[in-house]
Amino acid sequence: LTPTGVPMSAPATEGLLDPDAEADKVLAAVVEEDLVAAVPQGFDPQATLLVANLPSSVTSMEVGSFFSWYAPVVRVERLPKSMNGADASCLVSFVDTASAEKVLR
Repeated sequence: LTPTGVPMSAPATEGLLDPDAEADKVLAAVVEEDLVAAVPQGFDPQATLLVANLPSSVTSMEVGSFFSWYAPVVRVERLPKSMNGADASCLVSFVDTASAEKVLR
């Protein structure tokens, strides 16, 4: 109840996207389109992260600059918009697996 005695309603969740479900959709599309092969030759696929739900206006350069604050970035590949709708997604490759794990923490 609110201070005036009016019952409080539950927070509105209608229309909000489930981030995990959205990430699963993008990952499924990446696998379906075989974009995993886009990882630079000679680099460990475990050192490449899928970064999803970015603003549609973001550039590969901006994504690389952001993540380079945390670990050395080797390559950023922006995925086609058709993969997940309006939001942007990128594959970000780091110099090694330890760097990718550091970014995840």
